[in-house]
Amino acid sequence: MTQIPRVKLTLNKYMTTWEGKVLRYLHDSHPSKKSAGNMVMELSLAAWLPYVMRNEGASEAECREAASYSARFLLSQACAIANEFDLPKVEMQGLLGGSSVSVTDNVTYSEQTDVEEQDEEEEDDIMVSFPSLDAGFRT
Repeated sequence: MTQIPRVKLTLNKYMTTWEGKVLRYLHDSHPSKKSAGNMVMELSLAAWLPYVMRNEGASEAECREAASYSARFLLSQACAIANEFDLPKVEMQGLLGGSSVSVTDNVTYSEQTDVEEQDEEEEDDIMVSFPSLDAGFRT
């Protein structure tokens, strides 16, 4: 079996800091019951994947598809926060193509993830799919 190089990120934060409390919440209390590492990775993908794809030479169409996924994901998270904490309509001017976006606008987000079983010593990988990208696109 060929060994594929892996990247590992370890976050050590004091429990008395907000960062540490966020990591503990994700690990112990988040209602989704996903692993904390997968949730941190999911958010990192949403925030940075289009930039990484462009930097790595992906086609313009692939980068736009990833950017569309990222924008929908992040806007849906903003909507969830606004709804959960009963915030009034929050607007962000000029962020998307010169248009105004509201976190209370009707935003839909459809997540497509698959988690493959790995050896018990290895962590799960996140699989993100974009319809116009090659099947099995991995991060």
